[in-house]
Amino acid sequence: MSESVVIIGSGLAGYNVARELRKADANVPIVVVSRDHAGFYSKPMLSNALAGKKTAATLVMKSADKMSEETKMRVIANSAVTSIDTQARTVTLAGGEVLHYRDLVLALGADPIRLPLKGDA
Repeated sequence: MSESVVIIGSGLAGYNVARELRKADANVPIVVVSRDHAGFYSKPMLSNALAGKKTAATLVMKSADKMSEETKMRVIANSAVTSIDTQARTVTLAGGEVLHYRDLVLALGADPIRLPLKGDA
């Protein structure tokens, strides 16, 4: 078995890379690592969901298990990456598992900028 393509991040970018890669190569092992539940949803829609008094959970279109099944890939949910060794071509997860990779994709998304505003309005 050839070494995997490891994708860190389960947002739109991560899952779209996995889908396109699967179209191009039906046999390459793919592993998606996510620090959250890894369900597929449009994270940019979160602001609209909050405005509509919906929860993030109501936006999930497909569970991590469903994404794994559809794309024939391994999805590791609720796991943080603690280190990446580019020389050894490995990714180490918080639980100690070491993933060897052929190719590595960092689809990390963005973190919000929290402004130091005071008040409740």
